[in-house]
Amino acid sequence: MRSSACKQSGFTLVEILVVMAIVGLIAASVVFTVPSMTRDETTPQTAAATLKAQLQWARERAMIEQRPLGLLLQAEGYQFLRWQQTEEGWRWQAVTEKGLAAQDYRDNLSLEWRIDEPPFIAQEKQLEDTLFSPSDDNEDEEQPIPQLLILPTGELSQFSIQFAAPFDAEPSAWLIADSAWTTRIADNDDTE
Repeated sequence: MRSSACKQSGFTLVEILVVMAIVGLIAASVVFTVPSMTRDETTPQTAAATLKAQLQWARERAMIEQRPLGLLLQAEGYQFLRWQQTEEGWRWQAVTEKGLAAQDYRDNLSLEWRIDEPPFIAQEKQLEDTLFSPSDDNEDEEQPIPQLLILPTGELSQFSIQFAAPFDAEPSAWLIADSAWTTRIADNDDTE
């Protein structure tokens, strides 16, 4: 009689499923125990860090898609826009991707900004204002126009955005673009 003694190599399906179940339980417990920040808990520093990360993501998206993106700034928040073709022609449309979600800081933070436009953009705007009066527009609804453009090359205009808490509850944070490629977060003492 021959005995067929086979050595088993690798893992059985049951062992793999048990390990996957344990890893799944650990991951689920971590998700439920890590506190998520609500809008009321957002500080100027975390808001500036969030926008910095979103701008980096937007730069990458603009380069991959070879299509400009824009940032529409408002006193109570901001929203990313994408230049895309619609039935009415090319228009700025709200970006719905999770990584570029609109931020609403109403009653929690306020935003103030300064954007340094390149000279050719300022000249183009001046020429456009001279040639076209507001009555020349045939559009029924106002199209949102972003203040900050993210070009398909990934470049940005120089800008500074201040995130301030109401009643000076916390120190302000600034997101500053010193050049077309670098952004940094600064406090009130380091804004220059």
